[in-house]
Amino acid sequence: MTPKDELGYFSSSDVREPISKIMKKPYDIPAFSQHLNEFCTPERDNILRRTGYPRRYRFRFTNPLMEPYVVMRGITRGFITT
Repeated sequence: MTPKDELGYFSSSDVREPISKIMKKPYDIPAFSQHLNEFCTPERDNILRRTGYPRRYRFRFTNPLMEPYVVMRGITRGFITT
């Protein structure tokens, strides 16, 4: 649900507005950046791929089918309204 570049990458700042809408309260980057980084680890099945430099990382889903799956799960659980 974040804006992405032509290669499918997004930044932490791109996540701020969508997560704030979903959670119905304002979120700043430090509140969720650890979660983004954890999704890049083997413990979380490397859901995201991280590239770039500290404080300028870009992320994208390693499997393109995971993105629509996450959105559908959010809708069925009531976190995301259409």
